[in-house]
Amino acid sequence: MNGKHVAALVLALTGSVMFGTENFKDDFSGKVWGTWKAKDMVAAGTKDKETGRTAPGALKITLGPDCPLNKSMCFLRRLPITPGKSYTTSVWYKTNGTDPGVRVSMSFQGLNEKVQFLNNGVYGTHKSAAGEWTRLVYTISIPAKGKKWEQAKLLLCTLGVSGSAKGEVWFDDFEFQLDEDNADE
Repeated sequence: MNGKHVAALVLALTGSVMFGTENFKDDFSGKVWGTWKAKDMVAAGTKDKETGRTAPGALKITLGPDCPLNKSMCFLRRLPITPGKSYTTSVWYKTNGTDPGVRVSMSFQGLNEKVQFLNNGVYGTHKSAAGEWTRLVYTISIPAKGKKWEQAKLLLCTLGVSGSAKGEVWFDDFEFQLDEDNADE
């Protein structure tokens, strides 16, 4: 595999599309986010062109059969941030046929300008099975200093699932917004 193919593969796997704004909305009718799954995870991440909360187009993870409960899979995308600011993020999800202990999550990790992990923690929220569209909401305040946050240029956002041997999970109507109380700083 030549260097050009390796670079294209890395970009596809990390969901590396960058945006010129700190406010971003995605109804998943366009390009699919990148995906990651743990070794031995029995799952597939796709775009479902027929299902959606408000309009057709959603991200879908199909689990199983017999997926190990301690494995996970996620969709991922990098989002630009500024240290010292707060951001509120939300995404809608629903499940079908998953185990009751399923864990649907939205998580964040800090990255520097070279897109390297800062190893300053994983932050986020999670819920369990929901047959109807349910909203995950999380506000993250990026410290101006400490734990390497002053080096942060991006957040890696992951929309993930674990804890189920089977079933389907959809994500739709993602929003990432700079909180208004610090938008004019």
